[in-house]
Amino acid sequence: MARLIFQKTLKTASEKGIIPESSRKAVRWFRRKARGIRTSPRDILSEQERWKRTTLKRQLLGNMYFFIYDPVGKDTLPYWDTFPIVIPIELTNDGFIGINFHYLDPRFRAILMDRLNELERDEPDLMDKSEQSQSGKLDWRKIRYRRLSNLTRYKYFRPCLKRYKFKNIQSRLIQVEKPEWDIALFLPLEKFQNRSGRSPGLTRIWNDSKNAF
Repeated sequence: MARLIFQKTLKTASEKGIIPESSRKAVRWFRRKARGIRTSPRDILSEQERWKRTTLKRQLLGNMYFFIYDPVGKDTLPYWDTFPIVIPIELTNDGFIGINFHYLDPRFRAILMDRLNELERDEPDLMDKSEQSQSGKLDWRKIRYRRLSNLTRYKYFRPCLKRYKFKNIQSRLIQVEKPEWDIALFLPLEKFQNRSGRSPGLTRIWNDSKNAF
């Protein structure tokens, strides 16, 4: 129980009325972070090209980011998150696969993050020396899709696993430092919409996710 950092954070935040209202501190934090998002066509193209470089793509893994996203195949999707908060765990030829926590209600976000942290602590260290020097990220080798899919206690990740393409990212990727993950996880930043441009409602989305566990 002593390790359940995010569940305890959520409980404290809820008792203080931070969720879903958000504290002034959290709002100031988000406004400061959001200043880094620039959405001019030139900036978008620059960001897309930057992350396509092989030497940079690997840096994405295990960190947390938020960004503006316009998905492929919107006509076939019931809804999507236009402002995801994601931990990339696997690279693809044109982007990455990541865990978008917005598909879970705050309680399950806390449970999943605590279990990912437990996985990182309990498994033997798989990082090489160069990776060990990078602080503030999860060891992505321990949370790959194939590893998680074989562990039923990590079932909460299933509805969160999404594929993102660099060409569809419509802003800079804003990194959230690990000490600030609790703020980012529990702020109501979800921006879901459906094909008609309306929000389908968080109750429906979170119920759909629970049904996928």
